[in-house]
Amino acid sequence: MACHEKELLEYALAGQMVSVLSSSAVPKNWDNFMFSQLEKDELVTKNETDKAVAELRVLWTR
Repeated sequence: MACHEKELLEYALAGQMVSVLSSSAVPKNWDNFMFSQLEKDELVTKNETDKAVAELRVLWTR
């Protein structure tokens, strides 16, 4: 199937993307909330990793 659309240059697409992304940006007042969520996620991931490593160490020492 042949495409009949004209080519789209990179700079033209970039200009369109900037306008779309800037109109859908996250409000600035969300930064504290988002950072706290990231810190919680980081702690959960670290705890899960530490648990997995401890379990593997037990298996290796048998």
